[in-house]
Amino acid sequence: MVPGPLTKRGNMTSTNPITLKTYTAVLRHAGNLLHEIPVEGEDGRGVSERELRYLRHLHGAENIVKVQEVGKIEVDETLHYYNIVEKYGSNDDFTKQEMVKAKVEKLFNVELHGFNEYIANKADTKPKVTFRDAPVVDEDALRQKIEAEMRARIEAEVRAKIAEEQGKATRTLGLPGKQPVPA
Repeated sequence: MVPGPLTKRGNMTSTNPITLKTYTAVLRHAGNLLHEIPVEGEDGRGVSERELRYLRHLHGAENIVKVQEVGKIEVDETLHYYNIVEKYGSNDDFTKQEMVKAKVEKLFNVELHGFNEYIANKADTKPKVTFRDAPVVDEDALRQKIEAEMRARIEAEVRAKIAEEQGKATRTLGLPGKQPVPA
């Protein structure tokens, strides 16, 4: 699917690939020095400068520390904004996704036309799992199997304990035909 147009408050921008620097950083959650979260992106390749800017906006610039440039990536500009919204907005919560989309639009001075269609098309391509697809479990058979395994385990432990006790008794009696010497 071709993403919708990206409008920069008045002029159209093409959806051609752009090159962005990537960074690794550390996020101090709620400013807590003891709760540092590495920001490394997928596969440790780093996050784009725009994603880093969004994180600074979200958590405060003072809470994004140890920033290091690690490389460059080529991305489609519109899809990159879509991915930021998708990553930081909940897929299950449409309202949160809309709030993140509004933040991204305001922060980067863009309008993300077609985002909802992009997400809808993406959701249509995911395989859907239903209860009909789940394997049928015979609970009685499963219970009987578990009980049999437990009985076998307990019997093995009892046999081992009996053998251990018989070994102690044989050691106490000493060699065959001789009785232990009383103390």
